[in-house]
Amino acid sequence: MSKRVFLGAKNILPQAIAKKLLDYGFASYSLFKREKEMLEEIPIHGGTADKTQLYSEPFVSIVPKESISKIESVYSIPEYLSAPVRAGEEIGKIEYRLNGELLGSSKIYSEENVEKISYLQLYLRMLLSIFDKS
Repeated sequence: MSKRVFLGAKNILPQAIAKKLLDYGFASYSLFKREKEMLEEIPIHGGTADKTQLYSEPFVSIVPKESISKIESVYSIPEYLSAPVRAGEEIGKIEYRLNGELLGSSKIYSEENVEKISYLQLYLRMLLSIFDKS
């Protein structure tokens, strides 16, 4: 018994079956795609900056066409970060769910480096805030 790959088959029957399967797949399923997305800024405690920008990595999944509008995005992000924070550091994640079932997730990262504030920088910041009020 010889084995044949559907698309390279000499017999018309396997090619017709493959075509029907492909037509069904393209008619019934769609690509759910999220590009890299800039998210909210998050506060930083003890850093040279008060906050940093967050971004998510891209995400792609194949889902039934009628289900695309039912996909939920669940964000897991802390309320604040403690310095130091590095650019590209993983901060949280986004889970993509369909009817409660996990389709997949994408990571959330920090956009910028934020160093830990030194005592001298903290002292200067306090002095500046006193003089800015007058």
